[in-house]
Amino acid sequence: MGRQTLTTRNDACERRIRFRFRALNSMFVFFSGTILALSSFALYLAPPFGLARMSRWTFLNLTTDEWRNLHVIIGFAMIIPLVYHVYLNRKSILAYIRRRLGDALEYRLEAGIAFVVAIALVALIIWFPEQSSIIASYGKVLAARNLAAQWPQGW
Repeated sequence: MGRQTLTTRNDACERRIRFRFRALNSMFVFFSGTILALSSFALYLAPPFGLARMSRWTFLNLTTDEWRNLHVIIGFAMIIPLVYHVYLNRKSILAYIRRRLGDALEYRLEAGIAFVVAIALVALIIWFPEQSSIIASYGKVLAARNLAAQWPQGW
C-alpha cells in the first residue's frame, strides 16, 4: 500500500514537471497580442514622423522608431504561434463558427449588409490609400499642424 502512494506521488511529480506547449503557445499569443495593442495605440498617438523626431517624442520612454520596431518584430514573431494556436483549437473554432452561422442565417439581411459594408470599406482603403489615411488620421493631422505652427522658427 505504501508503494502505491509512492507511485502516485511520482506520477504527480511527473505531471508537474511535464512541459505544456499548448499553454506556452496560448500565453505567448495573449501577451504578444497585448504588446501589439499597446504598440498600436502608441503609434496611433505618435505625431507624424518628422515631427516626432524633431520633438523627440516618446511614450513610455520609447521613441516612434522603437515603437515601430517593437510592433513589427512582435507581429512577425506572433505569426507561427498564432497559426499553431488556431490549429490546436480548430475543433472549437469550427463549432463556434457553425453555431454562429446558424444564428446568422436568421439575420440574413443584416449579415449581408454588414458583410457588404465591411468589404466596401476594405476595397476603398485598398483602392484609395491616400484618401483613407487622410480620413483615418484627420484629427492627428490637425493637431500636428497646430503644433507645427506654434513651433519656434529656425528649428
